[in-house]
Amino acid sequence: MKKLIVVLALLVLTVTACGGGSKPAVQPPASNPDGKVLYYTDFSRNDKDWDEGVHDQDEIKVRDGELTISVQTLNWDMWTNPNDLKIENYVVVDVDAKRVSGPEDGTYGVICDYQDRDNYYGLIVGDDGYSEIYRWTDGIYETLASKTGVAMNKAGVNHLTARCESSQVSLLVNNSPVLQADHSGVGTGNVGLIAGAFDPSNVLFAFDNFMVSSLP
Repeated sequence: MKKLIVVLALLVLTVTACGGGSKPAVQPPASNPDGKVLYYTDFSRNDKDWDEGVHDQDEIKVRDGELTISVQTLNWDMWTNPNDLKIENYVVVDVDAKRVSGPEDGTYGVICDYQDRDNYYGLIVGDDGYSEIYRWTDGIYETLASKTGVAMNKAGVNHLTARCESSQVSLLVNNSPVLQADHSGVGTGNVGLIAGAFDPSNVLFAFDNFMVSSLP
């Protein structure tokens, strides 16, 4: 069992979004073909006030068409939310993600039902094949499901899908179901991206093509 991260960091720094034209219409993802696209970004700019900034040696930044999370601190999580995005129901979150550098046991994934730093769901994977769905409720951490041996594209991009439904949460990796767990105790909330480092630390992850779609 992978050691749990119990120390978390949240950056809430003011970001001035760059201007730009409207994005072309995008189709619902293959993971949710009957859903409606609520939000899509290719991170060409910070369009929804995603948390960016530096915490000690760790950094979250939107740059060069990606959102990157660098974690230098041992046993540490960094996450970011699109603060201007309003989520009013259960959703499906899709994102392309890759480990740019660092050890394979660093984890990366999706947050859903985010109320605050003490109340949310995390759905994470590592290039070492570890995956986990966990929940923070009133500051208490609970692993709901975990698995090893997940097939990962260690040399490139992995497509992650988090289905945050009324009765369960599910994690898919490259369109293949990996984990699911009962959904209770938190309620609907915002979404986000998260990455963490174990031992050794010093990992860098990049995210692109982030999409939120409604459940049919």
